[in-house]
Amino acid sequence: MEFTIIETPKGNEAQDIRTIISGSDTTSDKEPAVEDKSVSMKLEEDKKFSELEQIPGIGQRYQLLLKAAHIKSIEDLKGYSPEILMANLLAVNKERTIAKRPPTLKNIENWIEFIKNIE
Repeated sequence: MEFTIIETPKGNEAQDIRTIISGSDTTSDKEPAVEDKSVSMKLEEDKKFSELEQIPGIGQRYQLLLKAAHIKSIEDLKGYSPEILMANLLAVNKERTIAKRPPTLKNIENWIEFIKNIE
């Protein structure tokens, strides 16, 4: 792989990225079709994480809070009682201050009720 680093107002950025094919002098602007398992796993995790967007009342901040509490999917969320989940979220938020206003018990009860109704 070859590239040029240029300085921009946002910092250093790579430019003119090219993949050099082994044993050849030819270059390509396209990446070879090699599946990177870490990328596939990241995409799958992001897909699960975006499931949480389907639940009314879970915006970006609450998604980040849930992720920090190791809840990345609807399936993960399903396993909690509202009281236990609230205690976990409050503890994580106290430590990391992700949401200015953490979810209320009623919010969490609504999330779990919504999940039960979509099954």
